[in-house]
Amino acid sequence: MERITGRAEEITLRRWEDFLSSLSKRFGPLSGKVVFEGIPDVSLQDVGGLRTAKREVESLVLSLIEVPLPDGEEKQEILEIHQRKAEALAGRPLFKPLDFDAITARTAKMSGGDLHEIVQRTLEEKARLDGSGHEPGLVETQDLLRVIEEYRKIKEVVEKIRYGQYL
Repeated sequence: MERITGRAEEITLRRWEDFLSSLSKRFGPLSGKVVFEGIPDVSLQDVGGLRTAKREVESLVLSLIEVPLPDGEEKQEILEIHQRKAEALAGRPLFKPLDFDAITARTAKMSGGDLHEIVQRTLEEKARLDGSGHEPGLVETQDLLRVIEEYRKIKEVVEKIRYGQYL
């Protein structure tokens, strides 16, 4: 990478070189080139200009990193991880055997974070039942599918609000 004159620019560039190096160590060689375009000369600006430059560089670098949504097998693995963690924390079984094909079929366009939230909401529902004196039973596929449908509706409303369709 070409060095830019000025102390602030050298420090910023060095940090991004370290960042990109750690990315390549973790994910393998980066394909293509990383190009920093339009980085302003902050040596003539006040300290606030450094923040602007940092945001511009971050947006350029972050736009180069794409994390695709998990596929069916990856979704199953994510759900199994959250299932194991919850059961380890509780110290007892919390789930019946699940039909992962049925679950992953209803989770199109959902991220690992969405799946985590669905498992959490399902377990919270069971805990509320237990707290109110009812027998909650173990989490079944139908419990997760019901929570997935509720979560989908909420997510749709949030998307509409985000894009101004409910204004």
